[in-house]
Amino acid sequence: MEPTRSAVEQIAAEAAEWLLLFDGDEPGKLEHADFAEWLTRSPVHVREFLELSAVWAQAGSVGLPDYNREKLIRDARAELDQQRVVQLPPRHGVLRAADAGRPESKRLWFAAAAAIIVGLALWIGVAVFRDDSSYTTAVGEQRSIALADGSVIFLNTNSAVRVRYGQSARDIELIRGEARFQVAKSPLRPFTVATSVASVRALGTIFNVATDNSGTQVAVLEGSVEVRELQSLPTPSAPVAASRVTQMPQHTHLQLRSGQRAAVTPKGIEPDVGPSIESVNAWTQRRLVFRDMTLSEVIDQFNRYRRQPLVIDDPALGQMRVSGTFDPSDLDSLVGYLDSVDSVQVHTPADGSVHLSHIQP
Repeated sequence: MEPTRSAVEQIAAEAAEWLLLFDGDEPGKLEHADFAEWLTRSPVHVREFLELSAVWAQAGSVGLPDYNREKLIRDARAELDQQRVVQLPPRHGVLRAADAGRPESKRLWFAAAAAIIVGLALWIGVAVFRDDSSYTTAVGEQRSIALADGSVIFLNTNSAVRVRYGQSARDIELIRGEARFQVAKSPLRPFTVATSVASVRALGTIFNVATDNSGTQVAVLEGSVEVRELQSLPTPSAPVAASRVTQMPQHTHLQLRSGQRAAVTPKGIEPDVGPSIESVNAWTQRRLVFRDMTLSEVIDQFNRYRRQPLVIDDPALGQMRVSGTFDPSDLDSLVGYLDSVDSVQVHTPADGSVHLSHIQP
């Protein structure tokens, strides 16, 4: 679909800014990377840049870089694994003002411009297809990670993921914790999130995955996913207790649509189990939402964001039901609420932990 006139005018204005940058001081590496990203957003960006460049070149207004396609690709491959930014060659006048109107000069400039486009497109393609990166968050930290294909990972507290992008697949391993995935559509390159007990496959969707000792919980906020159980089987050549474990997918699977959730536990795939859609929606806004949950469950959620834990000294107190919305970074709000309950006593030792117990009659 052709963008609106105002959108095209905005793109043309951005193209002019890039040309002014190239005509001034030598751009740095980050500026070249930004230019590559801007240029390959759409064919309209390419068209507007080429058209405006041709006009400026004819007027002798700008000295464009003399890009060499083969060298650009070679440099891109060499530096891709280190920093994913290519230092483009220094500027040289592709067209002199006196030659700007000559047809052969125009052809030379368009050939050079085409080399820019083809080289950058191939470079961006390599960056998208080859990715093997790991990301973590500390206790209490949240962060978002923009991936090369436009997908975004929102990583919750004390979590870790490993990203492995290939030419035919996009594989994410959730090593620990919780993450929300906003997936860019790419039907030929399926997007799969795996934990130690489950795999979740999506094609253009938003979904949440959390993993802990009890299993893996999946909630779909938009679109649909397929959840599969992974069974850990020992290799035949070693005793069970000391064997290496190989992940073997079973035929057990379940399709989840927007608003649905499930958990993969030792019992298999269990529908309608795990955090509510409301609570899954809330954590990226730094809110914890509880609806008639046990105090033990509430404390477990809070402790994910704390280095000094909340401790329930009386197991019976853990069965008290709690409803409310809390800020995970504001411990005082929960402690103040519990302290107001007649039967709860709050004690804070010198080590910074908070202990909860029943007040004895």
